[in-house]
Amino acid sequence: MKMVDRLNNPNNNMKIILLSLTAGGVGLNLVWANHLILLDLHWNPQLEKQAQDRIYRDGQEKPVFVYKFIMMNTIEKRFLDLQEKK
Repeated sequence: MKMVDRLNNPNNNMKIILLSLTAGGVGLNLVWANHLILLDLHWNPQLEKQAQDRIYRDGQEKPVFVYKFIMMNTIEKRFLDLQEKK
């Protein structure tokens, strides 16, 4: 939580935090963030939605951008295909 507090401080010049999709359930409030880059796709799209919701919380005043990187012929591509099928 010390890291999140540092990142939420507008006077701090830290700009990046790396989190796993499994970092949910600890009450993260990342309203300072407005770019989400998903690198570790999951077969369950709800986990990705929860990651997006962490930066769309009350207090977010900036437009939010979500990027999903997918490499072809990988397990991640198979996850995406499974998500789209569901």
